[in-house]
Amino acid sequence: MMETESVKSEPGSKSRRSRTSQNHQQQQPPSQQQHSTLGSHRTRHSHRSSSNNHSRSGSNNKRPDMAPFQTSVTEGARAIVSGSSVVDYRTLVAYATSFCDTLLFVHYVAVVLLEIRHLQPLYHVKVIRSPDGESHSYSIGQLSIQRAAVWVLQRYYTEFSIYNPYLERLPVSKAQRKAAAVSSFKYYDVDGATPAQQQSQSRAVLAAHARRRDSSHNERFYEEHEYERRVKKRRARLVTAAEEAFTHIKRMQQPSSPQQQHDQQGDGSGAAPPAIPLDPQEAAQAIFPSMARALQKYLRVTRQQPRHTVESILKHLAHCLKHDMSPRAFLEPYLVEAPVLQNDKERRTNHNWALICDELLSRPLSDGCTFQLIQNDVSLTVSIHRIPHFTVSEEVVDPKSNKFVLKLNSETSV
Repeated sequence: MMETESVKSEPGSKSRRSRTSQNHQQQQPPSQQQHSTLGSHRTRHSHRSSSNNHSRSGSNNKRPDMAPFQTSVTEGARAIVSGSSVVDYRTLVAYATSFCDTLLFVHYVAVVLLEIRHLQPLYHVKVIRSPDGESHSYSIGQLSIQRAAVWVLQRYYTEFSIYNPYLERLPVSKAQRKAAAVSSFKYYDVDGATPAQQQSQSRAVLAAHARRRDSSHNERFYEEHEYERRVKKRRARLVTAAEEAFTHIKRMQQPSSPQQQHDQQGDGSGAAPPAIPLDPQEAAQAIFPSMARALQKYLRVTRQQPRHTVESILKHLAHCLKHDMSPRAFLEPYLVEAPVLQNDKERRTNHNWALICDELLSRPLSDGCTFQLIQNDVSLTVSIHRIPHFTVSEEVVDPKSNKFVLKLNSETSV
C-alpha cells in the first residue's frame, strides 16, 4: 500500500519510496520478503501500466498553454555527433584582422608614394602670361594635368608680378603728344589749286607717312627710354621725400628716472613746451602731407593709382611707424610690384580659373603637353618638356700635363 501511494506521488519522491521499501524489506522475515518481492513485481507492473495510462491521458488532455521544449545544439556538439571537424573562429578572426592591416598598409604606402613622387624633378615647365608676356620657368615631378595646373597657379600668385593693364600703352610726354597732334590728314585747296599741285601735296603726305612708318621702331625705343628716365626720376624724388618725412617723427622713450621725466616735461624757464604724444595713426596723418605730392606723381607715372587709395596708404604708414620700419620699407609696396597676392583685389578666398587642354585632365604629364589657364583678360600658357637624362663620366687629368710653353714672336710685347 505504501509503494502504490509512492507511485502516484511525484517523480521527486522516487528516492524516498525506494528507501522506504528497502527498510521494510530489511525488517520483514525471509518468508515475508519473498511475498513482498512478488508483490513488488506486481506493483511495478501496475506502476508501468498506470504510468503508461497517465502518459496517454496526459497526451490526450494536453494543456494548450504549455509550450514544447526547445533545445539548442552548439557547433561543438553537432561536430561530435556528426563526426566532422570543429570550425575555429579565432583563426578566421585573426585572418580577417591581418588582411585589414595589410590593406591599410598598402593604402598608406600608396599615399606616401603619391605625395613624394612629384618631389623628384622630371619635367621643365614654362609659364607665359598674356598679354604682357612675363614668363617663369620651373621644374616639376610626375603629376596629373589638373594637379599640375593647381601647382602652377600657386607659383603664379606667389612669384609673378602684378599685372597692370594700364601700362599696355606707355605714357608719352607733352612734346611727343604735340608731335602726334600734327594732322596727318590730306588737305585740299578749294580756291583753284591746279591738279599738279594737288598731286604734289598728296605725294608729300604719302612720303611723310612712309617715313613715320619706317621710324616707328625708333620712336618706340625713345618712348621706352624716356619712360624709364621719368620713372627713375620720380622714384628718386619719392625716396628723398620719404626719408625727410621720417626724420620729423621720433618714438618717445619711457623715462627710467625722475630726472629724465623732469627734462621731458621742461623746467619752465622759457624753453620749448613738451611735445604732445601721438598715436601711430595721428603721426601718419602728420607726416604724410610732406611726401604726398612725390608719392602721387610716382603712382601716376607708374599707373598704380587705381590700386592704392589715401586710406590704404595712411594705414600702411601707421603700421610702419608702429613697428619702427625704415622709409624704404614703407615704400616697398609701391616700388616693387610683386607678387600678385600683394594686390588687395587679389586677396580673395576663392579664385575661378578655366583649364583648357587637348588631353584628359586626369592623365599624367607627358613631354610636349600644353595647357592653358584663363581668368578674365589674363591667360597662362603652360608648356611641359621632359628634362634630359644626364650621363656624367669621370675623367682623371694627369698632373704632368699642367705645364705651359710661352710662344714669343717679333710682334709680342713683353
